[in-house]
Amino acid sequence: MAQLSRRRFLQLSALAGGGFAIGFDLTACQTGPEMTFDEADRFIANAWIRILPDSRVVVVVDRVEMGQGTVTSSAMLVAEELEVDPADIAFELAPADKVYANSDFTIQATGGSTSTKVSWQPLREAAAATRHVLERAGAQKLGVAPTAVKAEAGHVVDVSGNRKVPYGELTKLALGVSPEVPKLKDPSAFKVIGTPQPRLDAKVKATGQAQFGVDVRVPGALVAVVARSPVLGGTVVSYDEKKPLTVQGVEHVVQIPHGIAVVAKDYWAAKTGAERLDIKWDEGTMKAFDTQKLREEYRGALDEAGAEIHAAGNALGTLATADDALDVVYEVPYLSHSPMEPMNCTAHVQDGRVEVWAPTQAPAIAQAVAARILELSLEKVVVHQTFLGGGFGRRSMGDFVSEAVYTSRAIKKPVKVVWSREDDTRHGYFRPLVVSRCRGRVDKKTKTATAWHNRVVTQSVLAGVSQDMVGAIPPEWLPYVVKDYVTAKAGEILRDGVITDPTSMEGATEIGYSIDNQLVEFVQKEPGIPVGFWRSVGHSVSGFVVESFIDELAHAAGADPYKFRRGLLQKDPRRLACLDLVADKGGWGQPVKKGHGVGIAQHPSFGSFAGMLVEASVEDGQIRVHRVVTTIDCGIVVNPDVVAAQMESGIVYGLSAAMYQQVEWEQGRTVQSNFHDFPLLRISETPKMETHIIKSAEPPSGVGELSVPPLAAALANAIYAATGVRLRRLPMQAEYQRLQGTPT
Repeated sequence: MAQLSRRRFLQLSALAGGGFAIGFDLTACQTGPEMTFDEADRFIANAWIRILPDSRVVVVVDRVEMGQGTVTSSAMLVAEELEVDPADIAFELAPADKVYANSDFTIQATGGSTSTKVSWQPLREAAAATRHVLERAGAQKLGVAPTAVKAEAGHVVDVSGNRKVPYGELTKLALGVSPEVPKLKDPSAFKVIGTPQPRLDAKVKATGQAQFGVDVRVPGALVAVVARSPVLGGTVVSYDEKKPLTVQGVEHVVQIPHGIAVVAKDYWAAKTGAERLDIKWDEGTMKAFDTQKLREEYRGALDEAGAEIHAAGNALGTLATADDALDVVYEVPYLSHSPMEPMNCTAHVQDGRVEVWAPTQAPAIAQAVAARILELSLEKVVVHQTFLGGGFGRRSMGDFVSEAVYTSRAIKKPVKVVWSREDDTRHGYFRPLVVSRCRGRVDKKTKTATAWHNRVVTQSVLAGVSQDMVGAIPPEWLPYVVKDYVTAKAGEILRDGVITDPTSMEGATEIGYSIDNQLVEFVQKEPGIPVGFWRSVGHSVSGFVVESFIDELAHAAGADPYKFRRGLLQKDPRRLACLDLVADKGGWGQPVKKGHGVGIAQHPSFGSFAGMLVEASVEDGQIRVHRVVTTIDCGIVVNPDVVAAQMESGIVYGLSAAMYQQVEWEQGRTVQSNFHDFPLLRISETPKMETHIIKSAEPPSGVGELSVPPLAAALANAIYAATGVRLRRLPMQAEYQRLQGTPT
């Protein structure tokens, strides 16, 4: 079974089998349009920067803003090299355009904690090139040599200090200057990068001016609710078209590939009409699907040899001769993304073109999906990006976009499809259920680990998302029949296990601990549940499994869990630094309140490193988290306030999942439906949170998902320290009560 990185998979997704392959040039374009002026007399310096006649600067933000601070960090990168105050920068959200392709994904998409990483160089270069042409234009206007001027506070200034010209007065002259990218600033010269700056999108959100997808109002647009099969893959046998039309406001009832769309003047009329459809479903092959049976199947598969993902030494041989080997099983459930803004999309299909307004993480996918349905060229598909009320990976898919496009085409009017919370919980793409068997051996004399074996049973995440992602990659000149073949083949290769999915196993493959004998295996199963990227993807599982098991090995060796880890991380200084700092800042080894326990963990993801310490207790059978201390090394920090906010966001999101959340199926139907049985952490349950950032000279790396992976393990380790109960199955609240024999 072959292995490859996520990026390499996307680059090679044209592989078709039978010896047939198509090569694509997938290098992201970083040039953008020629310098010009738009109809509003704004100077278009490049794909990212606009300068108005009054000298205001507008930054086109090409990474979507879903609460993670992309607008602010993008503006800061531009402000640094353009020499303007970030508070004076306005912004607009980029449309779908190939110039904004994410270099990690080869398409325009935001995910994988890549926003700052991929913007770091091109945005600074764009700003520096803009500064260059303005300085040259300023020197010409002032009648001095180019070396006699500098950019400062939105002006080109004569170095003598006597004269200065605002940027807005130089744009016409700048049009005649050949742009160059001068040497970028050394970090020692940064004035903006690395400083806390207010969120530029805060005001429009606080005042209700920000446009999220659900806020879109297109003249003449109707609202649609889609009735979908209660069983995955079910199809419509019959339905009553007339009953919904008796609801005041309902105007259309149309069948689309996803189910039956009821279209009305407002959401509640559409929802009420959809409830009266009396649909008869062919429930298909998933009608008996049951997660409890799947768990049993997965646990049985733990005895199967899997694809070898990582190996060193002779783990199996070492474990075979050990009478004292530790052998345990961990399990995590299916999870919904459940962003605060449920799925929605507005589309207006017209003659030979379509406009889409979407809160999407992947404008390129939205554009490609709409183009495929209507068999249009990409230039005929305009995607208007909106703010996102959370994404977490869910909004990288194109299903909610396709529903709006199909419905608009059917009724020949603009339409906004809106999902309910129940739709979102039951019909999304889920984080997969994973069962993982860990075996290990320790040397009690040296208090170290000598063998590590992890066998993981789960399904391929990339197989679940390949249709949309791969469909957006091939060049436009390819016929749709070829694109469809490529897309289908990529999914087939992943589902059949020809290629090991790196996203399903990330974080488990190389654990970072210096253990001589290691083996990691992947047993792939495909039960038919649609899965996709969920905040931190495979790391959300491996962080829990690896850091829980290393804790168990520490206790088996009779060692302090922090010192045990420390001894195994001597060859990895960045991991070790995070571990040491969190132990110091969290007060590891110091007395805690009676009944409380402290757990520690570390886990790198998305090019960054995190350490975590959790203080928790169990009171009257209820898990209580009192304190979470996080240390991170994410390279050069653009805005420390945004970094801290992302750590806290991930902690709340991760605790919700670790303590409470799961999605189950019985008789093919999801058991959970809304926040009453898929709960979020309440404000009263939120712990005290501290974030400590390690200063680094490395380029920026991922932040948005970094605090999720080590959290569940640190919490489980804290509960063990407090109670002696080892929790190996999520969610923890239900598992703790199950182990205590109390009802959940």
